[in-house]
Formats: sequence, structure tokens, C-alpha cells
Amino acid sequence: MILTDTKSAMDHFLSQQAGIRENFTIRIDVLPLSDDELVRIATHYAKRQDCVIDDMAVLALHTRISSQQTPEHRVTSAEARAMVDEAIGFASKKSFAHLWDSIAHRRYDSDDRLILREKDFTHYSL
Repeated sequence: MILTDTKSAMDHFLSQQAGIRENFTIRIDVLPLSDDELVRIATHYAKRQDCVIDDMAVLALHTRISSQQTPEHRVTSAEARAMVDEAIGFASKKSFAHLWDSIAHRRYDSDDRLILREKDFTHYSL
């Protein structure tokens, strides 16, 4: 049998039903991921997608994640990966600015990975 609820609600339930605790062999409390952990997951995911996130873009991603974190909604790792996919899609669009960055050798790093910039994570609010 598996019981699920918030940590505080489970603590209250188990304190009220002292005998039920004997029926369970393990308790696992799953905590939501922090903003820093989600940024690490997104950065690792970007590397697997052959991209790199520059420092200002990391700050923009952190801001975007924290703005979506509420007590009612916790951002998941899948949502953080979707933000990276969206940024990759935006960075991959053909534009004069992207053409100029390619000519000026600012679009890719030394390992030939696409550099995701701050504007790639903040374009949604424009």
C-alpha cells in the first residue's frame, strides 16, 4: 500500500493513527527540485543537445524558472528541459542577427556547440 500526500499532512495522519505506522516498512518524502537543481538539469540537458548556455542565459533561465515556481505549481525537470528546447528553437531560427553572429564567430563555441544566450530564454516576454 502506498499513501501519498504532503509531508505535513502525512505527519499529522501518522500521529493520529499511531498503529498504522507498524504496517509500513519505509517512508519516502519526495521534495520538489530547487531552482538551482533545475538549472543544473537544464544545463546538462543543453550539453546533451550539443548546446552550451552562457552565463547571462543561466541567469535568465534561473529567473524564468523562479518566476514559474509557486506553492501551487512546482516546476518539473521536464518543464526545465522544455525551456531549453524552446531556447534552442529560438536560437536556431534564421535571422540577420544569427547570420551576423555566425560570421563574427559568436554563435558557436570552440567545441562547435550552439551558444544559447539570454535573449533565447527571454524572447517569450517580448
